[in-house]
Amino acid sequence: MRSAGQIGRVKGNCNQSRKHYRIGLGLLLTGGSVAFVSAVTVIMVLFALVSAREAAIEPLRQGTRLFVDALAARIHDHLRTAESQGDFISGVVARDLADGADAAQLTRTLAASLAAAPQVASIVYLRPDLTGLEVRREPSGPARVQILDLSGDAEAHRYAREVRAQEEGSWGQPFTLARSPGLAVLNYRVPLRDPHDGAEPGMIVVTLRSDRLSRFMRELSAPPVRAAFILYGSDRVLAYPDFDGSMGSMPKLAEMRDPALRALVRPAPGESFFGERLDGALTLRHVDGRQLLYLLRDLPGFAPEPLWVGAYVDLNDVGVGSDRFYMIAMVGLSIVVAAAVMAALLARRLTSSIRNLADIAAAIGRVELDELRPPRASRVRELDELARAFALSLRTFSAFATYVPRQLVRQLLAIDPAARQPSEQRELTVMFTDLSGFSRLAERLSAEATARLLNDHFRRLTACIVAEGGTVDKFLGDAVMAFWGAPERQADHAARAIRAALAMQEAYQDDPLLRDHGLGLRIGLHTGTVLVGDIGTAERLNYTIVGDAVNVAARLVDLGHHAGGGSDVVVLLSETTVRAAGAQAIVEDLGDQAMRGRFRAERVYRLPRLSLPQRRSPAAIELPIREMKQS
Repeated sequence: MRSAGQIGRVKGNCNQSRKHYRIGLGLLLTGGSVAFVSAVTVIMVLFALVSAREAAIEPLRQGTRLFVDALAARIHDHLRTAESQGDFISGVVARDLADGADAAQLTRTLAASLAAAPQVASIVYLRPDLTGLEVRREPSGPARVQILDLSGDAEAHRYAREVRAQEEGSWGQPFTLARSPGLAVLNYRVPLRDPHDGAEPGMIVVTLRSDRLSRFMRELSAPPVRAAFILYGSDRVLAYPDFDGSMGSMPKLAEMRDPALRALVRPAPGESFFGERLDGALTLRHVDGRQLLYLLRDLPGFAPEPLWVGAYVDLNDVGVGSDRFYMIAMVGLSIVVAAAVMAALLARRLTSSIRNLADIAAAIGRVELDELRPPRASRVRELDELARAFALSLRTFSAFATYVPRQLVRQLLAIDPAARQPSEQRELTVMFTDLSGFSRLAERLSAEATARLLNDHFRRLTACIVAEGGTVDKFLGDAVMAFWGAPERQADHAARAIRAALAMQEAYQDDPLLRDHGLGLRIGLHTGTVLVGDIGTAERLNYTIVGDAVNVAARLVDLGHHAGGGSDVVVLLSETTVRAAGAQAIVEDLGDQAMRGRFRAERVYRLPRLSLPQRRSPAAIELPIREMKQS
């Protein structure tokens, strides 16, 4: 949630943008076009004075050189960012290990680092014995965490010795993974150093996959460039726009289907070459009746052998002929292509702001406001006005979202509007919680201290509820009301509610909040049919539940006040909840209990605190509850 200071900064940024000199979009495009056409005219006159061959080659030579230089710079930055991320992660992990971080903390650190580096495919932490874990980016969904044990892999031991011999991070030999035999993996590895005693607690390995680099090549390729590629050493292809991995992870140039790439090392019989090396790495060749212009730039330092970034242009695509007139026409066409590149650069500047606004709009639609930054100011008047309008919308939504359950909104948005009913009868599991003794404590605390205590309490309980797919209905004083099974249908809603209660037991085990203040946490769970949906008026609607099952859950909390000591967590469940979850094996039967306001007694069960070995016992398996994680 954005703070008032952040909202103020949104307004401040917009106010600052008004000081910028802004020009209209039409004037910008018109002025740029006139300036460029004038430059094109001058260039065409100059090129008309040179020889036919030079007039044909020079514009493309310059354009290709600029393209490849820019491409090499992009790839360099792409890889250097991954390298910097590896150095940064190694320092964080080394400090975490020195401070005694456990596997869960390391996993969170690696996952956060992976999310901040979209070019990185995975981050691996290996201990000196070559056990560890890998956090890997998935095509869709959250990152995947895998426990590794490479202690029996001879190649892994050779790799580890090579890393230990380095004083700092270095790029290793590209390798292939068994799960993806058609992909090559660039890897940057950093030996860890304990900041206190200089010991080596392992290494960090940051990987980049060749398919992502190939996709990057495809996105960067633009006319008149036919294809951009990356070579490993002098004869192996690491990335190519049409690379599908069917020829292996790093096929040789001679094995490529594209004759233009094969021609770099194996010209076809009878093929003629003219101007083999026009300058440096620029080469012009005949390949299968086509005139191709190549340019390569080396990228040393990212592997044991240098990487080469290259591209080629088919001169037939831009109308190069042998006679002078056709040559001048080709020059004009090349300039037009250059104009398209310049127009693309201009469009990129414009669309960058528009894309930023689109991303903000999409995030607002998904109710993901916490990480949103104010839209960037623009020197283009129309875009700047649009950015200020979006900043105002963002500020409004941020203020509004403070009072709306975001998880509930996301769940409601995920439901097909045509299939959603305003209200319906549905079997749900309802939870009530209450802090025993809080009213007496609140009389002694200041308003600020009371608010801090409640906010921390609600934060912890809400995290347990949301982690199991529950919906927080409302906060009632120091109580929380939640339910499972709506708006999203959940066949295992009772089991989810029990898992949330177990998580709350873990969260408050030997907790100072209960121990120091003499408080007790009481939790009641009941499963029954309720009315769920939009309840209220046209001016004010709540997505909530109504029914006798809600009252039963609240009465179970009342019973909990007499079922435990003052400083503990008591979880009481109705028989319907126990049966729905299949939890008979792990609960304690308290017998039939009379409840205030009800004529019929209810069979009540108590959920004892389960240790981790108990949760893994055969008896606990009868309950469809997945193994709890250590908090």
